[in-house]
Amino acid sequence: CIYILAFSIAHIVMLSQENSNTLVSAMSETPASVIEALISFFAVWSVLGLAGFHSCLAGTNQTTNEEIKGSWARRHGEDVRNPTLLTTAVLTLPRYCVALHTLAYYD
Repeated sequence: CIYILAFSIAHIVMLSQENSNTLVSAMSETPASVIEALISFFAVWSVLGLAGFHSCLAGTNQTTNEEIKGSWARRHGEDVRNPTLLTTAVLTLPRYCVALHTLAYYD
């Protein structure tokens, strides 16, 4: 998507500089490039947004469900934990698999 976004924008800019046209006239000459740029922009935006959100969840050692349930408590005065220490704990400590067997663990 980033490739399509970059080259759609580059195509519109190069077309506007080709005949000393304005950017608006170049966009009216190639509406397909504008549509491709818009679709790929929103696709990249959503993927990066979700990646950032889940990175924050991993940094605070939470699941999505815990975040949704805990959002009310956090807005009403619960202390926020240190994300750096929690990220280190998530990456280094053994984790337990709750879905299959409560006493089994995996590395």
